[in-house]
Amino acid sequence: EVDIADGVVDGSVIANGISTIIIAGGTIVGNLIENGGSIVHISGGQIDDPSALGWYVNDTSLLDIEGFGLADTLLDPRFYGFLDPNFADSPFPYNQYSEYLLSGTLLDGASVDGKLLFVENGTGARFNLINEPGGPGGGTVPEPGSIGLVAAGCVVLVVTRRFVSRTPKPRTR
Repeated sequence: EVDIADGVVDGSVIANGISTIIIAGGTIVGNLIENGGSIVHISGGQIDDPSALGWYVNDTSLLDIEGFGLADTLLDPRFYGFLDPNFADSPFPYNQYSEYLLSGTLLDGASVDGKLLFVENGTGARFNLINEPGGPGGGTVPEPGSIGLVAAGCVVLVVTRRFVSRTPKPRTR
């Protein structure tokens, strides 16, 4: 297991085989590529390579993305954009991916808005969006019992105020 929580990785993070990588912070000046049944869990940090097209999940790999308001939009279920040199002479020389557009924020507040994710079709490659309650600017919704308690307090305040204002004041001579 490799944990990335701070600092800068000057290059891509590539998970191979049965490796597990936990990314909770820091900056990766490269790309994220998963192969061969690896597991990557992202909950923070920046993965930015302006020259790269997106994040890639291949083979039987799993990508978990944890944050707030995370969503995906399927752009193309049969994306054929990457030439596979091992199959250049075959009638289907391109790996087939499902292309997704991501949005939301990671647990540390880093945005994934506009990130592209490519998940290889037919191999068992997959990803999960793990949404936590609350989030930046969202807070949590109070439970109904709290709202009732505040309302009851307001009623007691109004009744007490009316009672006090109707009670005759003693006269002084």
